[in-house]
Amino acid sequence: MKVLLLDTSDIPYSLSISKALSRVRDLELTVITRYSSHVENAYRFYYRWSDRCEQPLVRKTVRGLEYFIGCVRTAIHVCFRHYDIIHIQWGSLFFVDRLFWNYLKSRTDKLVFTAHDVIPHDQNPKVIAHNQLLFSIPDTIIVHGDFCKAEIHSVYPQFESKIYVQKHGMTVLPQTPPVTEDTVNRHLSLLDAHLENRIVIGALGQIDDYKGVDLLIEAVNQLNRQDVYLIIAGKTIERYKKKFDDIKSKLNNPQIYIYNRFFSDEEEAYFYDLADIAATTYKSASMSGVLFTAAGHQKTLLSTTVGCIGDVIRPCSDLCYLCEPTVPSIKRQIERILDTQTKSGLRHMGTQFYNSVSKAYNWDQIADDLVHHCYEAGLRHKEK
Repeated sequence: MKVLLLDTSDIPYSLSISKALSRVRDLELTVITRYSSHVENAYRFYYRWSDRCEQPLVRKTVRGLEYFIGCVRTAIHVCFRHYDIIHIQWGSLFFVDRLFWNYLKSRTDKLVFTAHDVIPHDQNPKVIAHNQLLFSIPDTIIVHGDFCKAEIHSVYPQFESKIYVQKHGMTVLPQTPPVTEDTVNRHLSLLDAHLENRIVIGALGQIDDYKGVDLLIEAVNQLNRQDVYLIIAGKTIERYKKKFDDIKSKLNNPQIYIYNRFFSDEEEAYFYDLADIAATTYKSASMSGVLFTAAGHQKTLLSTTVGCIGDVIRPCSDLCYLCEPTVPSIKRQIERILDTQTKSGLRHMGTQFYNSVSKAYNWDQIADDLVHHCYEAGLRHKEK
């Protein structure tokens, strides 16, 4: 079976699924990406320049042009090669994607799309309407859990027969060198915070309203305790930037450290090493890649159970701390952690949480199921 995986993201999920599919027996995998791939048949067609642009409008414009050019290059590639399956991981520009996806469908036996966010986080009616048109094109739509399947049923009931539930696998962490002195010096205030005497909560990843970082900040502010420290790291998404800048401007708490920009793999490893527990206090979500990254770093969680996050953590709820997406609920659980836990106790919970999640969300098993229960299911070879 010949499979083309079209993946314009560079998140750990993307690297993990391509690696796992490349190990499936009797599957010939080609990947078109924006990142350097370990897969032998890999083409880097997307986003070479826009990541270097600092000004948002320039970056958005360049990115749009790069996406269009990448789609043209992909269309030319597919014109001269036949694939049994073309699997799209992400869409970007609605009007381009409608034409592009229809063309790809005409060139393959089965078009598959992974809907990472079934419903837009801001519930934008225009995007929901656009998704309805896009979702009509693929033969199969992949979601990451039963909650997302129910979401599609409620908003797009006509597509229920297309749905395949694929687990979100355990994050495969990149091999990072030991933390350098430069990285430590870049975050000197963390050295002066006496973290060895405090329970450290880490909230890492892109910052958006639905992530509930504002709730976490307010909960820590209201605690007024010296034995807790909060590390927040990540770049703010453009639509939330003004609101989060306002939150930061009013913040006056030396026990909250905010690194409001993109962080490197080395910095991520450093932040997780300092943290005793990771926070995913989301207000809404389809699934959370941060959850699996935290588990990969062997950290237990302070987490809500919104979306498909609950599918992952409810079976091992004794190994993490569950809360509602409200300040009082988050505050109560932090108080519980501070009153009943030690750093070594949380470290032990993190190891157990990692063992539980990595066993249930193994990428090799997920890839094998994807090939045999999704790619091969109902495959109809067209007349050539």
